[in-house]
Amino acid sequence: MNEVIMSDRMDFRLEWCHNDASDRQAGKALWALAINDQLATELEDLSTEAVRTRVVAPMELLGEWLAHNWWRLRWEPEQLHSNHDWRMSHSLPAIGGGMAWPNLSFSSDGDYIQCRCVPTERSNDSGMPVRYLSRFEETITAGEFERSIDCFMERLSKRLRSSKYRQDVVALWQEVNAERRDPVAFIWRRLEALLGYDVDAGPEILLSSLIERFDSLGKEAVNEVAAVGRSNTLAVLETLEAMAASGAHGERPPDERKIRDCISNIPRNQPIWRRAAMAADMARRQWGLGSGPISDSQLLELFALPKQVLEDSSIEGVEQPVAMRTEQGLKIVLNRKRVTGKRFALARVLADELYAPLEDKLLPVTDSKTARQRFQRAFAQEFLCPFSSLEEALGERHVNEEFIEDMAEHYRVSPQTVSYLLQNRGVWHAA
Repeated sequence: MNEVIMSDRMDFRLEWCHNDASDRQAGKALWALAINDQLATELEDLSTEAVRTRVVAPMELLGEWLAHNWWRLRWEPEQLHSNHDWRMSHSLPAIGGGMAWPNLSFSSDGDYIQCRCVPTERSNDSGMPVRYLSRFEETITAGEFERSIDCFMERLSKRLRSSKYRQDVVALWQEVNAERRDPVAFIWRRLEALLGYDVDAGPEILLSSLIERFDSLGKEAVNEVAAVGRSNTLAVLETLEAMAASGAHGERPPDERKIRDCISNIPRNQPIWRRAAMAADMARRQWGLGSGPISDSQLLELFALPKQVLEDSSIEGVEQPVAMRTEQGLKIVLNRKRVTGKRFALARVLADELYAPLEDKLLPVTDSKTARQRFQRAFAQEFLCPFSSLEEALGERHVNEEFIEDMAEHYRVSPQTVSYLLQNRGVWHAA
């Protein structure tokens, strides 16, 4: 499987408008923002219809917004139904200040930051003299996101310190950095952001109770549930624990340590879906599963599970599969009605068993957009329905609904799984 090297660059390009750094206008700059060479700041001047790539704006407002929302920008994933609060913390137009800002939003999966930019509407009612034009979706590593913002804030802070203006922005960024360096504060702020709260807005009782569960369930497992459970996370964890306790007993997959070691050696500069696909291919090879369909019995044998696990159509509790590591192996609840859904859920549990930190006891399978859940979904797609086999079956034909349904039946997955796999690889675009 060929490597796909990600572009990974975010640049704040600044040209200060005033030579005198002591001026109250010291923070004003002609600025541009480029993400993987895509310019978020390309705009049209509505009075002249001229197109420019830079715009004059007060950088202290941008810096204040970045500092205030840093923890949520860095850690909070996009929600299935993003509300006003999420947009205020993740989208640049929320900066306001009488300025038109690029219609750019940031969402994190923990490892990567997705940067989505869309044009602003041309409207006489907006009162804004410009309209932003760029449309793109780019992904950068979380490390590059941090580096870029650190560089921008360092330049801005130096400028503001010289001017004696907006020292509150400088102090706010210093506070953010102090908490980033403090292990205890870091844990608290990250969890608070995953729960969807601004700094100091998270209920202390909730956060303290969740941190207490780190020892019994695993720190990363609790953080995973927090990303989807939000203010109800404690209750969700209690339900998942109760469900797992009554789950089917299974064993750890064969050659688990060897496969985990192989997965850990996959280059981190690969997109998460590519790393998951490579991991699924490694697992199939290690277990001698070839590239064809995996039968129910083969899938169950990986965990030494009874056939009733895939046959039972009852659903109890929350509609969320879950597994729990025990000294004897695993306790697994799939909680899906259709066999194809159960197979996919079991493949996601398999992915998490091979990917999650060994310290985690709870293996949650959720709908969130964290890197861990994205890895699970991409692994399950490739493990149950290898793309190379789909490509071979397709040959010179064009993808249509009949082909998707035939492949879904052949590999015992849902048509949606085949459709997503083809779309993610750029072979087909749904109407």
